[in-house]
Amino acid sequence: MSGKLPGRILEAIQPETAYFTEQDGRRGGIFVIDIKMLSDLSSFSEPFFLNFQADCKFRMLMSPEDLQKAGLEALGKKWA
Repeated sequence: MSGKLPGRILEAIQPETAYFTEQDGRRGGIFVIDIKMLSDLSSFSEPFFLNFQADCKFRMLMSPEDLQKAGLEALGKKWA
């Protein structure tokens, strides 16, 4: 990424943290963002799609507190 555009995109998506790295032999970035609603995904991905023909992948993360609220014991009983 070159020029001022990457800075504008980062300012717009306001990631909690951002890392730039290599992915599959190409330039890549890892951004931790807090998505309140799934409909917000487009506002995070479109700048990369439109400007860099990017391949965006999303991974959902949980904190330990989120995991405690997930009800894993009940799910285990239901589906095991």
